[in-house]
Amino acid sequence: MQITENQVTKITVTGAKTCDGFSLDPISIYLEDYGQGKGRLTVGCWDATWSYFWGAMGNQSLAEFIIGTNNGYLANKLKRDGEKFSELDIDALEIQVKKEIIRNRREGTLGTVQARELWDRLGDLDFEMPLHPECEEVDYLEKVLGPDWPEALPERTSTHGRWLWDILNAVREVLRQRMESKAA
Repeated sequence: MQITENQVTKITVTGAKTCDGFSLDPISIYLEDYGQGKGRLTVGCWDATWSYFWGAMGNQSLAEFIIGTNNGYLANKLKRDGEKFSELDIDALEIQVKKEIIRNRREGTLGTVQARELWDRLGDLDFEMPLHPECEEVDYLEKVLGPDWPEALPERTSTHGRWLWDILNAVREVLRQRMESKAA
């Protein structure tokens, strides 16, 4: 049996703000530098924790590497199984559907009556609920957008995704400040 001890740096951040100016709960940052180009980042806030190990970061320290990345990259690496950072953009979907109905009408693939029925029916559908194969919304989207409609659905960053982005902004800013103070 072999035992190895590693230095772990824990940083606690309080007073961090969201992009909307609201206060975030305290953020715990754990940096485990395993030597040049290897390390693990663990971030915790409220009841959520994310962690990822990088085995190849060039000749950078973990903090340098994290500072040099962007939130999209970090979020995708830290993402837990089943965690989503985006959601259906219902407003954009309604605009997209209306544009498609108009386009199909102009091209002559939809008649006047059929186009009017699809247009009027749009207001009766509930896209807030999860889409499943048997629901009328799926049938409607297939009629208007075609068989590849799932790939055409517009998305926006979810509330959960914005929350993580705010946390990652704070993490990267704290690491940047920490590196600057060490260099001074």
